[in-house]
Amino acid sequence: MPEPAEQHHAPHAFYRFLILAAFFLPAPQAIPADSPLKDPNYQALRSDTVAGSWRVNNLMLSRDAGTFTFRSGSFSFGHPVLGKRVFAVFIGNGSFHLTASASPHEPGHLKLITGAEEVDEVFHTAVFCFTDGTAEEIMAKAEATDESPANAAAAFREFRSLVRDYPDPPLGRVRGSILGGEHAANIDAQLLRGLYTPGHESFSAYIHGQKHSDLRFILDPAGAIPQLPSSEEVALIDADPSSDQESILFLSHLKTEWTAHTASSHENHRWVQAESYRIDTTIGSNERLTATAAVRMKIVTGGTRIVSFGLLPALRVTAVKLGQESIPFIQEPRKQDASFHAILPQPMKTGEEVELTIDYSEIRWCTMPAADPSRWAPAKAGTPVSTSFRIALPTI
Repeated sequence: MPEPAEQHHAPHAFYRFLILAAFFLPAPQAIPADSPLKDPNYQALRSDTVAGSWRVNNLMLSRDAGTFTFRSGSFSFGHPVLGKRVFAVFIGNGSFHLTASASPHEPGHLKLITGAEEVDEVFHTAVFCFTDGTAEEIMAKAEATDESPANAAAAFREFRSLVRDYPDPPLGRVRGSILGGEHAANIDAQLLRGLYTPGHESFSAYIHGQKHSDLRFILDPAGAIPQLPSSEEVALIDADPSSDQESILFLSHLKTEWTAHTASSHENHRWVQAESYRIDTTIGSNERLTATAAVRMKIVTGGTRIVSFGLLPALRVTAVKLGQESIPFIQEPRKQDASFHAILPQPMKTGEEVELTIDYSEIRWCTMPAADPSRWAPAKAGTPVSTSFRIALPTI
């Protein structure tokens, strides 16, 4: 075996070299990998179900540009995690209205796609995910009943499948190019981030409407669509692959920002800023790639506990360490919501620096896209100050 070669130039040059070497090797057999450490609160969110029944009549719920009207029907809620309910299912007669007038550009964009400058959608089923006071707001205006939550539980199971399963090839443009891949949104991980970060309140609705069967309204102060390099906090997405309007229908800053003239595409919603990468990679004669990445980063948002990375789902993480301490991480199976997240043991202060060591392996060479080589390592937002690579290749 030749001596490992160490490189200190642009990351893309390394990745091109690595991909070229990889094509000489056959595909290894996939071996399931699982986290040796589990976060109990994540596990509680992941396995949560809805229960109970709270009847409402003519209830209105407003979130930024979106307004929900629940004319009649019942809510069922998830169980408390860290003292907070974060899931709700509505079964009944409801409607959703979106007003785009606060943004100078979105009404025209919306009209171009839908033929109207506003959105009106009637629905009978909707699932809500939140870390704000939505559950308390609804319960305060609802009446608890002894009705069976069976229909709500079935709708919640369908929702779980919808947001967790990503078939290969993906269904539709939105789920394939925007919401899928290494950035596939893990709803439970996002909710856990909100629970672990006091003051970070998000809200999302997954509407099974009469005109749009998979309409998603998202409000998140850290960015409504983190898969995109955009700072807008509010989005409306038609994610139905059979819809003629499948696209991002609405993407805007908060109404309060437009009113205060503070809306800006230069807003920084990052949780951390990457400072450096140090990656040791071995391509073995046993047809497997194994790698260790040491990622040093600076905390940008105070209170950060969950750090999200872009990493191809085919690359399976086996361990994450903070110093010498193994810490929990999240990475679901490859064809599910397989985005990778590391969970820090405590909230971090703005400006603090941390270094994570990440072990990963298990590549199916023939499926690795060479078009975007940056996805071969656990990437974080921002350009690192320095990057170094050490590559060990077998004798061919």
